[in-house]
Amino acid sequence: MAKPIRQLNYGFSHLASLLCNKAVKRDPGNRQGNGRAIRGRYSRWVNACSVLALTVLAFVAGAQAQEAEPEYDVNVPEQNAASALEQLAEQTGAITLFPYDLAAARMTNAVIGRYTLPDALDLMLKDTGLSGGLSEKRVISITASAEAERAEEDVLETQEIGDMGTSRNNNLLATVVSFFIGMGAAQQAGAQDSTGESGQAQARVLEEVVVTARKREESLIDVPVAISAFTEAALVDAGIDEMGDVLDNTAGMVYNERDGNRSTAYPGVRGIKNFVGGGSARVSTFVDSMPVVGPQASIQFVDVAGVEVYRGPQSAVFGRSVFAGALNYILRQPSLDEQAGAINGQLGQDGRSLLSGWYSTPIVEDTVGFYVSASKDSYDGPGGVLSTDGYKMGNRDTTYYSAALAFEPTDNFRMVLRATHTMLDDGPAPDYNLDPANDPNIVLSPTRGRAPLYFGELDYVEDAQLRRNFCYNEGLPDQNCIRDPGWELERNRLSFDASLGLDNGHTLTFRAFDSDDSVFDHDDQDNTDEAFGPMSIVNMGNESEIQEQYVEVVWNSPDDQRLRYTVGYSNYDYFRYGESYFIHPSATIDGMGSAPGIGTTDVSYSGVFAGLFYDLTDNLTVSLEGRQQEDAIFANDPNPNDDNVPESISDTFLPRLALNYAVSDTLNLYAQFAEGVQPATINTQAVGTQQRAIAAAFEGLVVDGVTYSSQVPFLDDVLAVDEEVLTNYEVGLKGTFLDGRLNLNAALFRIETDGYAERANLFFFPEGSDSNSVLNALEAVGMATGNGLLLNLSDTSVRVRGSVNIADITSNGFELDGVYLLGESWEIAGHFTSLNTDFGTGCAPIGANFGLPLQDFVLASGGTMACTDISGNAFPFIPEIQYGLAATYRDQLANGWDWFARLDMRHEGEQYMDWFEAGWLPASTKLNFRAGVNPGNVRLEFYVVNLTDDRTPLGAQYEPDRKEVANFTGNRGPTNNTGLNVALAYPREAGLRFSLNF
Repeated sequence: MAKPIRQLNYGFSHLASLLCNKAVKRDPGNRQGNGRAIRGRYSRWVNACSVLALTVLAFVAGAQAQEAEPEYDVNVPEQNAASALEQLAEQTGAITLFPYDLAAARMTNAVIGRYTLPDALDLMLKDTGLSGGLSEKRVISITASAEAERAEEDVLETQEIGDMGTSRNNNLLATVVSFFIGMGAAQQAGAQDSTGESGQAQARVLEEVVVTARKREESLIDVPVAISAFTEAALVDAGIDEMGDVLDNTAGMVYNERDGNRSTAYPGVRGIKNFVGGGSARVSTFVDSMPVVGPQASIQFVDVAGVEVYRGPQSAVFGRSVFAGALNYILRQPSLDEQAGAINGQLGQDGRSLLSGWYSTPIVEDTVGFYVSASKDSYDGPGGVLSTDGYKMGNRDTTYYSAALAFEPTDNFRMVLRATHTMLDDGPAPDYNLDPANDPNIVLSPTRGRAPLYFGELDYVEDAQLRRNFCYNEGLPDQNCIRDPGWELERNRLSFDASLGLDNGHTLTFRAFDSDDSVFDHDDQDNTDEAFGPMSIVNMGNESEIQEQYVEVVWNSPDDQRLRYTVGYSNYDYFRYGESYFIHPSATIDGMGSAPGIGTTDVSYSGVFAGLFYDLTDNLTVSLEGRQQEDAIFANDPNPNDDNVPESISDTFLPRLALNYAVSDTLNLYAQFAEGVQPATINTQAVGTQQRAIAAAFEGLVVDGVTYSSQVPFLDDVLAVDEEVLTNYEVGLKGTFLDGRLNLNAALFRIETDGYAERANLFFFPEGSDSNSVLNALEAVGMATGNGLLLNLSDTSVRVRGSVNIADITSNGFELDGVYLLGESWEIAGHFTSLNTDFGTGCAPIGANFGLPLQDFVLASGGTMACTDISGNAFPFIPEIQYGLAATYRDQLANGWDWFARLDMRHEGEQYMDWFEAGWLPASTKLNFRAGVNPGNVRLEFYVVNLTDDRTPLGAQYEPDRKEVANFTGNRGPTNNTGLNVALAYPREAGLRFSLNF
């Protein structure tokens, strides 16, 4: 039925105008950070708006490339325009939008015969004083005349400008919502239209994607959560073979290898991530809905059949360490009815090589299936860089095996047992230190032993020297060289997944896994190539054994009921035993170094979770999910035999409430409220025997003329770390348009994080003093030895390395992503994110490392801590603008072979690299290209990664001058020539890939 809606067809151009005009007006292009200007923001917004405009043009061009206008059998007698238009809409499947009073007062001409819709409309309105138009979405609109139409548009434009002036944000949301409601209505007409064109060839369409974001299989469009899903075919087409590639192709995600290797690789979602590193994860990885703890870049893609990326808090479903988001890898399953397999290979520059394969076969047809896979890959590092004494840096080697057995004795029961072995062996990170003597942007701290601070834009340094030495001196015995420098992970994991379908449509799922990790790292951490001598060097070795167990039970109701529900229980246990070695020639044990410091961590969490999903109407669904969870942490550091073993227990309810409105079968709007909690934890060093003894020794200690009291109360204050609470407000849409050729998703969100906790060195010596003064004072009272060691340790005994709640954070953002099939050969995909993440109130203890002004920060316990005010500053390493575009072309050669070519681009805007808005990484744009052929089951591909050889650093990390931390010749003087480690970017790489599927 026709409805008197005043106007609808102004969507994309109006949205682009609002976004771009708002962006340029809000950002004058010269944001100040501690007296330093951030430049280039105006051009960045212009680039973003240009990309959005090009995307709009691509969609318009595709719409214009549709089939010729069809003809219809029309029989509309002479009558008033309102009735005539309704009959015309019914006979042609169109939608009419017009002022009802105007149409009811005018008579139209009779139209009888076979016409196209535009011709029928022209005949109907000829000489009636009405003019009509047909949009590309087959929406008919009429006005009194051309002059009246222009006048009405002027009025509407004036109203819109006034509205934007009073409430721009509200109008943006209203514009987006109203536009897509109209798109959904137009889709219904398009569906009717295509139904009437019998025998006509249909264009290719995008497939429906099924996800498991709520512990049950659902269509992606029906889930009120921002999700990016990659099928196996999409992963292959995009050349995705590691976690960083997934995140580069996802809106709202960032990926940072802080130290340039996989041990510290972590994702960030919507401005929430780990900055310094360590601590509990805020974004976690899952495999078949079961968690993977530890390095998140360890997943091997030979077994991966799909990836789901969830943005926003997922605590109500998955529990711990997902309060910002999660990644879920879907693994390939053993086949019960046919043999299948693949062999994959790759050869590239810088020693890149890969050989992998998988094979699946039924053992007992339709009942028992077996799956096996293996992968081996190597990489020599960016440009084959070497340390000063010849060690390879940045190299990576991976070995992976897996086997799975599936058993399906009946149609409603299936179980899969899977075993995997993963071995990662990474060389030392390929990073370098900036030299304060040669870089005017580096400002040295006036306080001895403090790190230099970088001001301004940090760009690629040509031929930077990687100053590392992994042997102390050529004249010393071999045992004084670092044993196998770098980082290693060996993981053995056994998982079990079973599902039982009941006759009444309910399903019961049971999941469990057991995992054992061995982690070893050994590095030259003083970031110099100085040999052992008058100045010291520092090398650290760490070995850890980690054990994990997980159990989950889920009960799902049938999907065809108005009220659906999910109920489940999960329990997770984690135990870590670690040894840390402080390497120096005077105390070598087995080539490893000094006697180890020992620490243990025991984590257990369990939770009951449920979800209720109720269809209030045929179009409106309400979802209420919640988890009641208990987290318990028991830890000890550095001596597991200490009587005082601290613990932290949290008991929390985690809710998520959502409304989902189906505008049509192909367009959903949703609104969501969710909370996520990062559980409370403890700083184990605060109860260490050595730290407690040193803290007590401060009673009556005179340092630089100041008489100090016992520091035991300070250790008590920093022992507990409160939970972080994240609240997410979100509205969004998910739709399929243009007869199934366009998928589009958008979300507006606001995230408030209370009690954000970050890793820091919490020193307990007098403000204004350096650790050299403290060492001298403690030595005078017998608490230190002449070689600079405190009770056989270093001056790390006058600090606690742990976490502290330092700030509240607010993130506001907009995300857009989509895929468009243009004609029979082109596929256009893209994503866009605008994000502002700022500290509300905050104070960073790391400011003491740079000698910055300090103030007292009141801890939750009532004690105080010295730190630097960061209130209002932007969160580091989060770009305000990021976007990506990918264009893929497919066709056939004369011999019948399929061929393809793809060009993709990712842009990240400027991002600060410290808490203080002093220095920043420049904007970067990376291009990748691939092209190849598909002769049958074979795929041959030539690729170039980082086509333009963009060398913007991957990241930067501040460190204090480590050469002051320990000096075994008695000289404790600082040198102030280290501080900012810069991770090298990966250079341009060309290579070949092949795959054979059978």
